[in-house]
Amino acid sequence: MKKTIALIALCAALGAQAFDIDSEALRIASQQPALQARKALADAEMEEYNASNVLEGPEAEFEYKFAPAGADNRWGFSIGQSFDFPGVYSARSKANRLRRGAFRELYRSDLLDMALEVKIAIIRLAQASETCKVVVEAFRTVDKLYGTYLEALERGETTILEVRKIELRRFEMARQADEARNEFTEAQIAMSVLCGGAGNAAAVTPDAIPVQELKPFEFYSSAMTEANPRVAYESGIADAENASVSVAKRSGLPSFRLAYVHDFEENTHFNGFGISISLPSWNNGRNVRAARARALAAEQTLADSRLRAQADLNAGYEAATRLYQNLALGRDVFDASEYPAHLSQALESGRINIFTYLTEYADYLDSRLEYIGLKGDYARAEANLSKYSAALEQ
Repeated sequence: MKKTIALIALCAALGAQAFDIDSEALRIASQQPALQARKALADAEMEEYNASNVLEGPEAEFEYKFAPAGADNRWGFSIGQSFDFPGVYSARSKANRLRRGAFRELYRSDLLDMALEVKIAIIRLAQASETCKVVVEAFRTVDKLYGTYLEALERGETTILEVRKIELRRFEMARQADEARNEFTEAQIAMSVLCGGAGNAAAVTPDAIPVQELKPFEFYSSAMTEANPRVAYESGIADAENASVSVAKRSGLPSFRLAYVHDFEENTHFNGFGISISLPSWNNGRNVRAARARALAAEQTLADSRLRAQADLNAGYEAATRLYQNLALGRDVFDASEYPAHLSQALESGRINIFTYLTEYADYLDSRLEYIGLKGDYARAEANLSKYSAALEQ
């Protein structure tokens, strides 16, 4: 009984006020260390691309020549700078700019994926909370009935068979309460990990499973088209790889080196300049073909991402539609919660016996728990559908 009281207190301690689940999910997701780590890795990769488009450091060269006896030694030095053919740097800059935009979209994609994970964790915790409340309420009802029938047995107003039947049901309800408690604890631990501490988990739990109205298919389709960062990332990478083809072509052009030269010979200082040209490599054609192949691969990846996103949306909307329709069938029955009261009135008035009451109550409880599970399934399905529309609203 103490466990039951503790469970009631635990369920009642959940957040008492409704909140914007999408805003909370995005807020929590943005604080995840894993997300920040991926962003840091993307920043590091971008810096490597930028570093490849910077002039190499100046080159300094010194030489000293020893003359035979009777002649003066000679020495000289030069300071030079190498650079690629004009146009290579601008081509690399364009490709890097496109990659930078793609990496921003990749971060947004990771953020939305993490926000969806957090949102589903909140839904799981809310579902566990509802299940706890329902099972505890059922246990209290059967426990109270058990006490009443024990007193009636002492007065000789009932039979031991009826009391044993209630005891069996009471035992079953205690087992269900333990299962509900375990699921709630696991959901709370998972939520506390995402929130960065157990004390923060309850603050982001809604009163009940957040069941959003299912909107027309066009609403979700339009949001996906406008705000799908994964497709935007693949598109940016495809543009960057196409720009890299131009980089590969221009990299095959000659590179240059300009230098200032100073020599000392026969007690005379000579000042001048030097220029050198590096001729193209013989295998640059292969580099261009490789760049074109990477561009083609990126374009095909983009096409695949679009097809998969559309297919996932179609399948997800169909599943959510079926779940939403099934919810409508049980909403009037279970949201009102009048059936247990009618059963109690029927038992008290003698229209049904205790065996019928317990059987009917067990059937009702099973159906109500199934309804709660259905709400959780729909909430998760709708959360997947509204992944991009929620981002647009923020």
